[in-house]
Amino acid sequence: MTGWRSICAMVALGAAVAMPLGEASAQQAPAARAQAEQAAPAKPVVLRARDLMTPQERQAFRQALRAARADPARRTELRTQMRETLRQRAIAKGGVLMEPGMAKPGMKAREGAAPEKRPAPPRAP
Repeated sequence: MTGWRSICAMVALGAAVAMPLGEASAQQAPAARAQAEQAAPAKPVVLRARDLMTPQERQAFRQALRAARADPARRTELRTQMRETLRQRAIAKGGVLMEPGMAKPGMKAREGAAPEKRPAPPRAP
């Protein structure tokens, strides 16, 4: 029983020593967190294009794209103009415009342009 008593005494002593240290670090934790938040740059808010357009603007843009269906250069020009307009709106709101290929908020970015395809199963002879 002497062995158990010494083990219990060491555990109690360790807890008594660690308790004041834990209280001190708990008091310092909010101050350290506040300092880290000030030092770390704030993540920009990622805004979707549809959130920056009114329903009337979306409808007009779709109609313009449909009207330019036969002219790919005109469609590209319309998209470029709209993207630049939306990018300026996003900056004015304090965010960034979600670009094609960018991860959605709360999701991880994908590595590479496209996921790898699985090889086709072998055909039976």
